[in-house]
Amino acid sequence: MLNKFEKIKQAYILYNNLVYLDPLQIMALVYRLLFKQLYNMYKRQGALALSGYLVKSFGYLTIDRYLRGSFSQKGEDLIIDRYFKNKRKGFYIDIGAYHPQINSNTKLFYDRGWNGINIEPNPARIELFQRFRKRDKNLNVGIGSSKGMATFYELDANGLSTFSKKEADSMLKLGHKLKNKMKIQMYKMQDIMKEYVRSDIDFITIDTEALDLEVLKSNNWEKYRPKLLCIETIDFADLLTSTKDSSDRKREISKYLSEKGYKEYFSNGLNTLYIDSKQKSVITN
Repeated sequence: MLNKFEKIKQAYILYNNLVYLDPLQIMALVYRLLFKQLYNMYKRQGALALSGYLVKSFGYLTIDRYLRGSFSQKGEDLIIDRYFKNKRKGFYIDIGAYHPQINSNTKLFYDRGWNGINIEPNPARIELFQRFRKRDKNLNVGIGSSKGMATFYELDANGLSTFSKKEADSMLKLGHKLKNKMKIQMYKMQDIMKEYVRSDIDFITIDTEALDLEVLKSNNWEKYRPKLLCIETIDFADLLTSTKDSSDRKREISKYLSEKGYKEYFSNGLNTLYIDSKQKSVITN
């Protein structure tokens, strides 16, 4: 009999295995597990029953997100788009970019005509950005507290790969596998800003698997101030391997950003959006 922790652990592993599959793997999985069953339901009960089943199984908000053209994990790009009032041109920075299309907070904007900087330490992943994000500056580096070489831990779920040994070890305990370790060049965020930023920054999205606060602290906030920040503030490993009922990560990030003049705008449990309180709001009701 599985205890509560083991059930949560198995559900977590299943979730990440699904979220971080490549497109061809997803297509094969969907065909094997769902297509035949859904087709049989359609034949037996009709289109209305099938539609009701899909809404009940996946949730209205999830289906609505894809119908409205979101590429983010939980519709963060739609919230960002609302904040900027469907702005036609703009500039973004994606730190821990992962993929140019899957779970991307910037693809919606790139397709509209925006451009920016994508920072991804995995060499295989950066090749995808070179192919699909030709207007962007795509950098195969990491962002941290100092310049130099650092060990990057590539996990079987690529979206969970990290520079943090502690985070990597936690993921291994949760059932993930270590695929590779490699040395990657690290820079401070302010170094990237100085070298490549030549315009106002509309938003920065950060997902660096446990190192988000370190990334934030590497910026010069007096000189480089994005209007909005999107940061992964959930700590899966901490919540699943400790007795605490909540994570310290969001509290630490929110406290730091508050000191820099940013306030929380939106949170969906996975990511939190912060806006610069020193700039004029562009929110519409």
